[in-house]
Formats: sequence, structure tokens, C-alpha cells
Amino acid sequence: MKVKKIRGYCFEIFMILLVLLLFYPVILIFLMSVKSDMEMIVSPLSFPQVFQFENYKYAFEQMDFFRAFGNSLLITSSSTIIGTVIYCMAGYAIVRAKSHRRLFQTMYVLFLLGLVLPAQSTLIPLLYLYKSLGLMNTYRGISLLYIAGGAAFSIFLITGFINTVPIALEEAAALDGCTAFGIFFKIVFPLLKPIICTLVIINAVNIWNDFFTPLMFMSGKAGRTIIMAVYMFKGQYQTQWNVLFAGLVLATLPMMLVYFALQRYMIDGMTAGAVKS
Repeated sequence: MKVKKIRGYCFEIFMILLVLLLFYPVILIFLMSVKSDMEMIVSPLSFPQVFQFENYKYAFEQMDFFRAFGNSLLITSSSTIIGTVIYCMAGYAIVRAKSHRRLFQTMYVLFLLGLVLPAQSTLIPLLYLYKSLGLMNTYRGISLLYIAGGAAFSIFLITGFINTVPIALEEAAALDGCTAFGIFFKIVFPLLKPIICTLVIINAVNIWNDFFTPLMFMSGKAGRTIIMAVYMFKGQYQTQWNVLFAGLVLATLPMMLVYFALQRYMIDGMTAGAVKS
């Protein structure tokens, strides 16, 4: 019994240390965001002597926070909502296809190939395509990129989850005269809540924090996302790191709130497709 207790205590201590290690960068960023310019130069890793919350006010004003936040919110919400509906419909069609099943399976394999295709390999063709179609510096253009970019992984998760949904529910609805769209939106779609929450968290966080795509396809202050606004604090010769970290805290806070609100559904959605009922 004593050996088991000692092992239990050691495991708890290990987990506490692991949590502290994981949260250390977050705590460090916050502490550096409330330091003065002199403290950042003399002792950047020490505890601040005086909390300079004016850094947040300055970052808020210099970032043009409301414009940048609105751009990120519009791009993230539109890409996530529209993409999630499309992914669910595509996954349902692949799993429940009765005719042309080989065609749907081939499409599924093509979607999975997107998991091993580096995004950078398609950059040059996409730039030429977007310039010719007039989609550069447009919200719809960058939203299409995010929807297409998230299709492979999202459809992979959804197909695994739909396989766990009993088909008897759909057959009963069909006998009652429900149409195919009615079966999907009234019967199947509500049952996909765990995997939908998982996809919303993963895709929204990826889109919100993305730097490369807005850098390539969105130029100018009007369409600047919140991550791009934080990047603007990086000067060529001098950088106010305390203000930059304050902007970074402001940029990451919304997605942290979304994650904590939906995290209880995330594990269920990730693991449901791994167990066959």
C-alpha cells in the first residue's frame, strides 16, 4: 500500500510540474507584457517591479484593435461555419452513398491526399489563380482558401464519426416520408454535435492564429487580421517587446475563451470515430 501511495504522490507531483511547464510560456508572455521598457532591457525574465498596464492601452490603439478583430472574426466565423456545413454534408455523402459508391470512395482518398500535401507547394499556382480571378485582398477569397485547406482533416474526422451513428434512425425517418435533406439536417446533423464542436475549435484556432495566408493574400491596413496587426509591432531596427507581448495577449484571448467553452466536447469528438459501435 505504501508503494502505491508513493507512486500516486510521485505521479501527482509529475503532473503538477508538467502543467507548470506547459503554462510557463503563457505566464511569461503575460509578465513581459506588463513590464516597462527599461525592465525589458535589464531583466526580461524577472518578475515585474511595477505592472505597466498602459502597454495594453498603447497596443490596443496602435493595432487598430476593433478593425483587426473584426477582420479576424469575419474571416474565422465565415470560414468555420460554411466549412463545417460543407464538411458534414461531404462526409455524410461518402459514408452513406448507395449508388456510385466507388466514385465516392475515390473522392475520399483524394481528400485524404490533402493531408500529406504541403500548403506551400500550392502557393505559386494559387497566387496566379487569385490574381487572374480578382480574389486577392478579398474576404471571400481568403475564406475559400481556409475552407479548402481544412477539408481533408475535417472530412477524415467526420466520416469516422458518422460511421458510429446508427443507420436505423435514418431508415425510420425515410419510412415516415422524410427527404434526404430532411434526414441529414433533422436527424444526422444534431447527432454530430461533438465532432462539430471539435472541428470548430481546431479550425477556428488555426484560422485565427494563421499568419502565412493573410501575409500572402491580404495586404493593406483595411484587411489586416489581428495576428498581422501584432506583427506590425516588429520594427526593422527597434521593437517594443512589452507592447508586442501585450498585443499578443489581446490576440490570443478570444480563442482561449472559445476553447474553454467547447473543450468538453473536443475529446468526445476526437475519440468517437475510433471506436466502432
